[in-house]
Amino acid sequence: MTLCIAAACRGDDARNIVLSADQRIEMDHAGGEVAFKLRWVHHRPAFFAGDIGKAEDLILTLNHSFAGTPELDSGDSLSRVRDVVEGHKGRLIDSFVKQKLGISYRRFRERGKREIPSDLRRAIFFEIEKLTLGCDVIIATFVERRPRIILIDESGEVEIDETFVAIGSGATAAESALFYRAQSNLTSVGTTLYQVYEAHRLSYAQGAPGVGLAMDVMIISPADDGKIELRAVMREGKQFLANYFAQYGPRPITTTSLDLPPDNARNFFTAPSQ
Repeated sequence: MTLCIAAACRGDDARNIVLSADQRIEMDHAGGEVAFKLRWVHHRPAFFAGDIGKAEDLILTLNHSFAGTPELDSGDSLSRVRDVVEGHKGRLIDSFVKQKLGISYRRFRERGKREIPSDLRRAIFFEIEKLTLGCDVIIATFVERRPRIILIDESGEVEIDETFVAIGSGATAAESALFYRAQSNLTSVGTTLYQVYEAHRLSYAQGAPGVGLAMDVMIISPADDGKIELRAVMREGKQFLANYFAQYGPRPITTTSLDLPPDNARNFFTAPSQ
């Protein structure tokens, strides 16, 4: 489990996308903040949450499918990514059926009634319905210099967002924090950097399972040659953001009790109607 965030924002002379990912990685019996979750899909940055091996497999499929084409940066990139993900999930299903039965998924569909006992066939169909990609992936790119965040969730659904997206076990807490801050693609780079950092810190503070405190943060923007310019936030920059968090982030209530107005204060309480 993890937390990765992508948030579009406004720069001085171009649109930008702020990206962050925690460094936490967990196995069955151990874990640590040692992972670097940045990958590349067709020269575009991507982050993942979930099973590392399955994420690497999906990203490899995407890279093979988009090799030598500009389609990831085109207006119809959504349908193209959906086709690739659908094909990848089909191969996962075929591999699962071969592992269980030693036959292809096509043969299972076409000849399963005659060759497979009905109870086993129902059990296989039930498992296929539950089969997922095993990971979520965010790909950040630009179409005509406008930010485009492609989200692939573990069910295989593909969506495009132009504001912000979070994936992983800390996604709900992080997105709530960004909504609270009214994060939008018109928010400045500096404010977005802080708000993404804050969302990460709040997700960690709320105890989202598998979310680490250490994080990688970076800004990407479109270059004139069609490539992506990436700037990573270094240690001094993270300390700067931590200082902002100490200044603007939520604080505990230090007093033992918050006082209410006097009993005779009007317009604070209303008597319940009978």
